[in-house]
Amino acid sequence: MSGDPWRIARLDPADLDTVRAMHGVELAGQQVDNPQGPPWSALVFQAHITLGPPLAEPTEAWVVQGEDHQAVIGWYSLRFPDRENLDWAVLTLIVHPARRRQGLGTALLRHAARRAAASGRAGIVSTIQHGSAGEAFAAQCGASRGIDDNLRLLDLRVVPGARFSDLRATAARLAAGYSLISWAGATPPEHLAGIAGMFNTMNDAPRDAAQEPSTWDTERVRLDDERVAASGARHYTVAAIHDGTGEMAAYTELKVPPDLPHWGYQATPPCCARTGGTGSGCWSRP
Repeated sequence: MSGDPWRIARLDPADLDTVRAMHGVELAGQQVDNPQGPPWSALVFQAHITLGPPLAEPTEAWVVQGEDHQAVIGWYSLRFPDRENLDWAVLTLIVHPARRRQGLGTALLRHAARRAAASGRAGIVSTIQHGSAGEAFAAQCGASRGIDDNLRLLDLRVVPGARFSDLRATAARLAAGYSLISWAGATPPEHLAGIAGMFNTMNDAPRDAAQEPSTWDTERVRLDDERVAASGARHYTVAAIHDGTGEMAAYTELKVPPDLPHWGYQATPPCCARTGGTGSGCWSRP
């Protein structure tokens, strides 16, 4: 790019060596920015970067290699929502901690802004960790702050043994008239409409004023289940059904990456988020 010393090259999604190098940069950044957070599964990361329509929204990624033209030192990806929020591009940008404060992040952001504009997008949205270098970088670039999100970690090794049984007993007393169902993997056909309805009920959750809510139907749920399967993750769902009407009243889900079996991802954390959806998540480490 003119005026910058960096060669920013578009990723070929078939180039899995470069994808793995991008994942390495992501992990190096996390050790500095958010060491307590859960790691990105390499296989889930690969799916996030390389999958496109119909299983995922259109995505492109761009990388910068070091002077030896071997190691990746920074990258960004742009995801283009194709159902709602059509004037947005969703940005993920990371620079290796050893190569920060050299202008690379700014060069990548400028490049991303041009790519977003070329795709007809009026703005870029991203997620940062409070107190991280990313927060200072966003402020320096003039980004406006959006809604805060909470990401919670539950370490199952330190939960008192009786805690869950006590919670279950309390819940059982309050859940008269409801039954639990569960499944592993893709949503059974008879529950697709119920899950779509559950996702749509979350549209009253707090969000940025400019963000359009996601609208789910059975086909969108089915395609999203295929996307999760393509990442190799094990996917478990539990739902509450009203006995009198058969209506689905609540649900929760857990995803377990194949290469991180000691981590479980509940709800919709960034690395497993349902396409087009947003939300906080909670990670469990047994």
